[in-house]
Amino acid sequence: MVEADRFLCRPVEPQTPYCEAVDQRALRSALLRALDVYPLVVVEGAIVWPLVLPLPIERVRVRRVYLKRMMHLQPDVWQDERAIIFQNPPPSSVFTRSIVRYHHDERPWRAADLVLERIEPAP
Repeated sequence: MVEADRFLCRPVEPQTPYCEAVDQRALRSALLRALDVYPLVVVEGAIVWPLVLPLPIERVRVRRVYLKRMMHLQPDVWQDERAIIFQNPPPSSVFTRSIVRYHHDERPWRAADLVLERIEPAP
């Protein structure tokens, strides 16, 4: 697995959109190295598809997986749904707003090959 968040430039400036905060060259290098070893590689992160799509990789080797965080006390309720669908309240930082906007506009769970639901641990 390649975790996009590992390639976030630290510290992350709140006024930097997610994709701009990722060291895309390092992410690309890690993904291509992983694809040299494994037939399929999972890339995980808040916004991944726009970072992966431009890479020179065979589409047959790419699967889109979406992870929904479900509420601890209501495991059938998607924790992020209100923020993503209604954008209410709007996130304060550009970084977070870019993640919410991407999910609101693109609805990546609809294009996913697999949607997984993870029940969040108790707070």
